[in-house]
Amino acid sequence: MAARVDPELAKALASAPDRVIEAIVRCEGALDATLAALPGEIEVVHVYRLIDGAAVRGPAAAIAGLARMPGVTSLEPVRAVST
Repeated sequence: MAARVDPELAKALASAPDRVIEAIVRCEGALDATLAALPGEIEVVHVYRLIDGAAVRGPAAAIAGLARMPGVTSLEPVRAVST
């Protein structure tokens, strides 16, 4: 089953498959095993252990492929956080 992909991110992924983008990937279960299995062109920018996720950077086509990886539950764009 494919992971849920945020509509905003899906639009960015489809618009330029070669463009390097950042995304938040959330996992179910073994986060470390999922991160170890990421394709070589995907760089882990930061790990968020409290939400079983990570910020990743790579070509849009490779990011889109993460939705089909076992254990990946969702992909979201990186957004600025303000308080």
